[in-house]
Amino acid sequence: MEDMHIHLKKGVNNYEIMKEYVKKCIELEINKVIFLDHGNRISPKHTPVLNSEEVINEFLKLIKKLKEEFKNIEIYSGIEVDYSNDKAFINNELKLMNKEFDYVLGSVHGIKSLTKEEYYKSNINLIDTYPINILCHLRLYEDYLNYSNLIEEIVRKCSEKNIRLEINTSERALWSFEQFLYMMNLLRKYDVKYTIGSDAHSIEEIGTNYDKLSD
Repeated sequence: MEDMHIHLKKGVNNYEIMKEYVKKCIELEINKVIFLDHGNRISPKHTPVLNSEEVINEFLKLIKKLKEEFKNIEIYSGIEVDYSNDKAFINNELKLMNKEFDYVLGSVHGIKSLTKEEYYKSNINLIDTYPINILCHLRLYEDYLNYSNLIEEIVRKCSEKNIRLEINTSERALWSFEQFLYMMNLLRKYDVKYTIGSDAHSIEEIGTNYDKLSD
């Protein structure tokens, strides 16, 4: 079992907190993880975490130490980057992505300010603009089939660029059973690999809703 989207928050530079997260994963029989946090944020209401060279270097050093101490679990470093169409913001994000992270995860945030069409087109632009490894928490609205052409374009572009698409189990982005089947058919059609991530923002949220994946 994997959880490829776990936020460490203040723990990015705290080895004792990191170890508690690893022990929790082992307890839940999760054997493959990405520990990460956000880079720069498009919203001033949200706090950036991995947005300075000092913090990132210490984070990567501690992740390496964690890998050496815990051999019975695959541990990877990551950063979650916000999508923006602002060139200055993009350039700052690209600088962060050039650090030695194992995975770069890309996300469209601030969706309340976007129409549904704008949201899906922003995901397409993210894929075209950012060198990411995983596309995170793609939301499916109740009328998602009205945007099936855009959703399929997202999956097709992921295939072209060898980007994995995340199955996000948080309450913020959890798909219904019908939506899950729809997306799995698309992923098979375009031969797109996927990751599973709880998008945990606390140790208690690791593995959230994983029971629903086996229903």
